[in-house]
Amino acid sequence: MLELHQFRHSAFCEKVRLVLAFKQLSFTPIEVTPGVGQVDLYRLSGQRQVPVLVDGSEVIADSTAIALHLEQKHPDPALLPSDPAQRAQVMLLEDWADTAL
Repeated sequence: MLELHQFRHSAFCEKVRLVLAFKQLSFTPIEVTPGVGQVDLYRLSGQRQVPVLVDGSEVIADSTAIALHLEQKHPDPALLPSDPAQRAQVMLLEDWADTAL
């Protein structure tokens, strides 16, 4: 079972929830309490930021890393184009959206 450690109102957590919904994957949301909850998150992932996905024995931090992990483990339906040039464009747009918006 997938566990998503999140702040409900985080745009980065919403990005991961959208990927999970697109791929029709069930998950358990775990709300992280700012402050004290971030200590537990640090013990789990080595960082204090959400989102963090627990997939069995794997712990993945960062919304982009989580999306790529899910794409690799669950390729259908495809989140990214198979054409390398188009895939690169998507990744550039995704990086821009994460850093500029």
